[in-house]
Amino acid sequence: MKKLVTLLFAIAGLHLSYAEEPATTPSTSISLEAGYIDTLHVNGVPRVTETPYIAAKFSKPNALFADTALSLDVSGGALLAGPNEDVSESHWNLAVGKTVGFDNFGLRVGGEIWRHQSGTPTVPDSTEVALKVGLVNPIVSPYVKLINDLDLDQKGYAVGAETSWTLPVVGWSLAPDVSWYSLDDYESFRAAATVSYPGELLWGLSPFVTLSWVDNDFDVANFNFASYEADTEFSWLAGVRYSF
Repeated sequence: MKKLVTLLFAIAGLHLSYAEEPATTPSTSISLEAGYIDTLHVNGVPRVTETPYIAAKFSKPNALFADTALSLDVSGGALLAGPNEDVSESHWNLAVGKTVGFDNFGLRVGGEIWRHQSGTPTVPDSTEVALKVGLVNPIVSPYVKLINDLDLDQKGYAVGAETSWTLPVVGWSLAPDVSWYSLDDYESFRAAATVSYPGELLWGLSPFVTLSWVDNDFDVANFNFASYEADTEFSWLAGVRYSF
């Protein structure tokens, strides 16, 4: 609960700090989520299962070195999963990035740092750093991501592609994401798609559902980077989002 209160106060502070900026300054986007996780995957492998969650995200374009050639976007967030045998799980991240080129076509380069606080007894807490490079375009955006989990001793990379479409007639958004992970002790393939309502329903909430198919291939019998080995497994996540 203390983590949740800290998270909500931090997000509220970010929102207030940018509320009086000039209209020419890119606005800060903030979203809050709540829902239910069938299986939570981190770097292609399962962690906690069958639990409610809450999450918050923010994004601030040109937050660093604004109005210069070196300007950087800043984003971050946190996901808090419900207690599993009185132990909760959370994932916190902060990222900086820049698109070289145009908004709809160019090279997107970014760095991330993650703190994974595990709710699985066999998986220790860990800190992860990553570098992601993607090709931004209106059709499909391929990307490469270098990953180094410093505490789990897992280094490697992920390659994938992501995009977003508007479904005809109904107008809902469909965002497929396909990725393949290759780290020191495992490989994983994940195909996912998120369907979300583009507007607002009751009380300004926007519902969404994510369906995933995951197949793991572990190279070791004893592991501390996942709760179990997923073998051609389907999972889902459903929730509502409030943006401001």
